[in-house]
Amino acid sequence: MKTKPGGIFIAAGSNLEDRAGHILGGLRDLEAEGDVIVLQRSTLREYPPVGGPAQQPFYLNAVAELSTSLSAPELLARMHAVEARHGRVRNELHGPRTLDLDLLLYHDQVIQSAELMVPHPRMLERAFVLDPLRELAGADVVEFVRGLLAAADSKPDVGPGGAAAAEAPHMTANTAAASETVVAGRGGERSGRRPSHVRGNTAHAR
Repeated sequence: MKTKPGGIFIAAGSNLEDRAGHILGGLRDLEAEGDVIVLQRSTLREYPPVGGPAQQPFYLNAVAELSTSLSAPELLARMHAVEARHGRVRNELHGPRTLDLDLLLYHDQVIQSAELMVPHPRMLERAFVLDPLRELAGADVVEFVRGLLAAADSKPDVGPGGAAAAEAPHMTANTAAASETVVAGRGGERSGRRPSHVRGNTAHAR
């Protein structure tokens, strides 16, 4: 199912242990408290890493669309908690990880703070993000994101912290030019969970 740009989209990646298991389990864990629904998930795609230690395993990557009443910072905190549950550690720059969850888009909000940048200023350069995002949101998402990035450039002091971050702490570990390999899943796959009520980010996407 393709949706229109303007929703809440996150990226998920893993290059350690059961990569697909961490990604799919992480999405399930996001829904566990009943205030997040995974509306759809992209195909899982494989990309080689870039940066960090040599000879890292390849990454699996996906994008999911969410429905939630959590705010962007609240959602980010939930994502960090889920990463920790899956054994994510941050002791090496661009190092391998069991699970990496990143907030890509939160409706049409532009957020720039020391903890969170939405949309990420380089997300359009990252094939491991852009390919699955277009699978869910269509080609129009590119112009949508460009418009938000232009707004961010013209308004450097926005978002919860009131100060723009000079360097985003995320979206740095996969190559943008990698040729994709579809390894699992189906584009537009829906989650079976449908919580009865929904609530609606410091992201560090690769």
